[in-house]
Amino acid sequence: MKLRKISAAFLASAMLIIPFGSVTAASASESDAKQTVTEIKVVPITEEKLVGDWHIYKVIDKASGEDLTASKGIYIDWIYTFSPDGWVLIDHGSGSSPSVKWQIVSGEVVTDSSETLVYDGTDLIHKEGVDGCSFYWRRVVRLGDPTGDGIIDAVDASRVLKSYAVFSTGTESPTEQEIATSDINKDGLIDAVDASRILIYYAYRSTNGTRSLAEYFELKI
Repeated sequence: MKLRKISAAFLASAMLIIPFGSVTAASASESDAKQTVTEIKVVPITEEKLVGDWHIYKVIDKASGEDLTASKGIYIDWIYTFSPDGWVLIDHGSGSSPSVKWQIVSGEVVTDSSETLVYDGTDLIHKEGVDGCSFYWRRVVRLGDPTGDGIIDAVDASRVLKSYAVFSTGTESPTEQEIATSDINKDGLIDAVDASRILIYYAYRSTNGTRSLAEYFELKI
């Protein structure tokens, strides 16, 4: 299904910070491993994995593999929210505003501004080069919020239990991101204890509790 054109390009707001054409690429002074989007393992993404908050944290030159994050002036504190109703919302620090519509086509994220993002199991990666670069998104990490929607609730507890069911079979292991969001008691595992703690904290917040999850459980983070 062809998406209806509704707004500016998905990356336009980020690109307005420093126009790409006016920036000199960073020199390859470091011996970082060169990485292009074609070398990255692509994992089909689902709506469950996509919906939530992401931020751009890395920009890679597709031809050379150089890390151009600093020279491109990307603001990593901007939040890109993939909402369940198919919108991408961008929060520049003063509230969110709709940007473009998204849908999943053959396991890839396609926007109505003719852009495609692929998923490698951790990052969303801009498939087509913008000014010859690939942009990398990573989920915003909030302890107790594995769904990444900014709210700690029973849905997050359910997500932890689903993850626990998968990891307990030994067929998959949790990613660093999953540990960072779901390992509530900091024992290195994702299990029913973590889900229970999320529900306890959710109940506390539902009675107008104001402490953060880390404060409530007296965690050292």
